[in-house]
Amino acid sequence: MLLANRGVAELTGYSPASLIGTPLTVLMEHDEGGSAREADADGESASRRIMTSAGAARQVTVEVQPVDIVGDIDGRHGGQGVPGAVALVRDVSRMREISLALATREHYDLQTGLLTRNYLLAKIDELMKAGLHGVALLWIDLDGFKEVNDRFGHRAGDAVLATVATRLQQTARRYDIVGRLGGDEFALLVTRMRDLDTLDTLALRVLAAIREPIALQDSLAYVSASVGVAIYPQDAFDGDQLMHNADTAMYVAKSRGRDRHAYFAPEMNEAADARAAMRQRLGAAISRNEFELFYQPVVDADSGEVAMMEALLRWRRDGSVVSASEFIGHAVETGQMRALGRIVLERLAHDTGEFHARLGQNRVPVAVNLSASELDERDITDWLLSWNPPGGLDLVVVEVTESVLLEPESRAIDTLAVLRRLGATISIDDFGTGYSNLELLDRIEPGIIKIDRSLLWRAVESERGVNILRAAIALAHALDARAVVEGVEDEAMRQMAIDQGADLVQGFHIAHPMQLAEAIEWRAR
Repeated sequence: MLLANRGVAELTGYSPASLIGTPLTVLMEHDEGGSAREADADGESASRRIMTSAGAARQVTVEVQPVDIVGDIDGRHGGQGVPGAVALVRDVSRMREISLALATREHYDLQTGLLTRNYLLAKIDELMKAGLHGVALLWIDLDGFKEVNDRFGHRAGDAVLATVATRLQQTARRYDIVGRLGGDEFALLVTRMRDLDTLDTLALRVLAAIREPIALQDSLAYVSASVGVAIYPQDAFDGDQLMHNADTAMYVAKSRGRDRHAYFAPEMNEAADARAAMRQRLGAAISRNEFELFYQPVVDADSGEVAMMEALLRWRRDGSVVSASEFIGHAVETGQMRALGRIVLERLAHDTGEFHARLGQNRVPVAVNLSASELDERDITDWLLSWNPPGGLDLVVVEVTESVLLEPESRAIDTLAVLRRLGATISIDDFGTGYSNLELLDRIEPGIIKIDRSLLWRAVESERGVNILRAAIALAHALDARAVVEGVEDEAMRQMAIDQGADLVQGFHIAHPMQLAEAIEWRAR
């Protein structure tokens, strides 16, 4: 080495002067044969490891460029140039560290330390190509994780994810592989499944492990899981299909009540395709606002005088009217309920204006159903405060189902209290179909309780049913609420409701749901 600049000195830890006369190969790490490879010539760059004065090895590239060297200072060679070379040494150790970090990030989820979805998929394909049977995938989706985030914050949510990841690793067997698919979804890849009993036992162990309470800083969090199971080769021919079918089975487990597992069956994909098609059509309908409200009267049980109109959502699809029962479930499942709920309230504001303009003082309150998910949104209170339907909230009845009462920590309870203070009447819908928390029911102070039609039909069939209907109406009165009996389809049913003390009745015997103009005419009679 004739010359060495400061860069090489900083890289190696030797002073430039001490490097003069030292061959570059001396600084290179020797291979297993005890020799250092020569740097590539002709400008080609080669990856090497250079040894520093501290004995550490650093990854470098060496690029050699041939040059003519002028005679030395002693004037030898008569000032003529002699062949030589310049070696360009670049430190690439930092670049290698970054590349390694990127590769690690691609393979492992930084939050939980589990395998990533892509790497897990590669492992599945690798096992399949090896012809290994006894492979199964458990797709694990947490139930109630959103509630943890909403109630305790995202830091608590991260702690829950980390705890679940640890529990899954502890539950997995020696040859099983645990991965994170994204969000609150995990996977357990079973690589040596002996029989379905083994797989069933493992799925139950996963559910039990996740079900255990998770300690947070000042509280306990409770989540469960819905698990879908797909098996190779009977359920799939590659990794993508195995994942898809396990995911499909997971949704079936969730629809069956959560905190359980379900095995994939081919007909599930047909149902999943139907759900996907409905989700797409519903999204397009929301963007085009293809919805309107129909109205069904609720009348005084004795006099038949109209007490209020219940707003019922309908979808104008391809020229036909689609009842809410056919699409509301999809909207809740896919998160489209928020947008749909806003459409309902905006349409209601418009329609109440029409009621007010056409009927004036003869208009009656309008009832609208709000879902538990809508009432539990963070910004719902601010939105409702800015919502100003004609006539004010005094002429609005907010209907909620009993499911709202089953979540004592839900924001819905506080939202209903705000609505009541603003003048709205609270109505409990489908009463008698759930498991009411009477203490919370009293806190909500409903002005109306709607007795589910199933109680009326049961009363028509048996004396025991009569007693139950009478008790439900008495409970409504005990809470200072008016009792509405739904599902009145003939005069005998109306009389049954009257005999048991009902204040109001509703059903096809009174009137079918009707469009706005017809409802206005019906009220004006």
